[in-house]
Amino acid sequence: MVMAGKVPEVSGRVAAGGRLARTLFIAMAAVAIIAVGLYALVSQYRVHEAFRRYLAEDVLDRFAPSSDELGALLARHPDGEWTPAERRELLDLFARNIQPARFRSAPPPPARPHAARLPRWLGPPPGLAVIDAAGRVIVGPDARSETLIRRDIEYNGQTVGALVIDLRQAPVDQMASVFLANVRRSFTVSAALALLVALLLSAILARSLLRPLKRLAVAAGRWQQRDFEVRADIDRDDELGQLARQFNAMAEQLQQHERLQRQWLSDVAHELRTPLTILQGQIEAMIDGVREPSTAGLRELLDQAAVLTRIVEDLQQLSAADQGRLTLRLAHADLRQMTSAIVAGFEAALRSSDVTVAVTVSDQPVPVCLDKDRFAQVLSNIFSNIERYATRPARVVVEIGRQGSEGVLVIEDSGPGVPEDVVDLLFDRFYRVETSRSRVSGGSGLGLAICRSFIEAHGGTITASNSIAEGLRIEIRLPLDQKEPDDE
Repeated sequence: MVMAGKVPEVSGRVAAGGRLARTLFIAMAAVAIIAVGLYALVSQYRVHEAFRRYLAEDVLDRFAPSSDELGALLARHPDGEWTPAERRELLDLFARNIQPARFRSAPPPPARPHAARLPRWLGPPPGLAVIDAAGRVIVGPDARSETLIRRDIEYNGQTVGALVIDLRQAPVDQMASVFLANVRRSFTVSAALALLVALLLSAILARSLLRPLKRLAVAAGRWQQRDFEVRADIDRDDELGQLARQFNAMAEQLQQHERLQRQWLSDVAHELRTPLTILQGQIEAMIDGVREPSTAGLRELLDQAAVLTRIVEDLQQLSAADQGRLTLRLAHADLRQMTSAIVAGFEAALRSSDVTVAVTVSDQPVPVCLDKDRFAQVLSNIFSNIERYATRPARVVVEIGRQGSEGVLVIEDSGPGVPEDVVDLLFDRFYRVETSRSRVSGGSGLGLAICRSFIEAHGGTITASNSIAEGLRIEIRLPLDQKEPDDE
């Protein structure tokens, strides 16, 4: 058993295993692997392309010192007609400017005796081409690729041609290959480290997400055993924390409902015990001959049977309302006339109890559609409550009017009121305020709950609040009816 006044909390260490934890870890790990892999591939591709462009630009820059000579050659052939000797001259230009720059650090190999004399350079570097002003290729590969870098050649202020190089065919020497290999290795190591960190964070995050869920599961298991004093100890500011707070609020409501239900069962048992005890005592007295059967005695027995019948009928009505089996015989009426007629039937009894009633109605009609008998029972419960608990002399003000699309009925007495913290509970089923000035102490505690069930069955609302005159103010709102009320 849990000590009263202390709310136990579900906390402590929670095991990290479980199918959900593995599922979360696998999902987050898969996302991490895909993200890191794509990043590594894209980054390597971009670095490789950028380095290729750098190499191509480097080849074009190395040819810059010979641009004037090349421009003079191209200017002599605007028609694109080149003799073999002129083409050899162009190839010699490449040999003098490009080949030495590429292999400047390597000494020339020793000449081999009896070896055939080979040309120093058989053409431009791979991917490099020379075109004239008309776009005709003089030397080199086809210059119609989409991955070309172009460097115009000018002579005497006019563009006579261009050097173009294809990025996909740019020459890559040994140093460049080593550099690209190192870059790929660095990317691979970085991606592996990033993936390792991502997997570690995924495991930590999976456990962090699962821990509050397991605490909620443990608390829910305790609630299933009707231990509603347990609370889920989850101190977070995210959605899981909000979920835990909502679960704790639900547990508090269940705890309050169970407490009210136990109190109601005790109250109903007490209310039933009183007439049953009287009935049993009177009948035993008649059987034992202690008391002679008489009309007065039988009438007393009948009164106690009527009390039992009233309690049973209240329970049946609430049960019918809960199950949607409450039968309503709806009719069109004017709320002003119906309320005034019902209140007039209470005036004699109220006046004899030193309770005066003043009714105020609006000039406009208040057409509603309701069950007259059910509505009369609502007013009867309210005025019986006033008659029993109002401080004498008491005054009751009844106001009937309309606001927007609703008919409004306000019943306000002169006191006493009820504590502010229990005003919202007055219409709760089984609720009782155990104070000497209580409005709902005694009885079965079902009268106001029946009022709410009947009004809500009509599509309306009923609320309670403390009035300025320190009394209780009950307000009933019903939807207006578009049809004309029936003639009374």
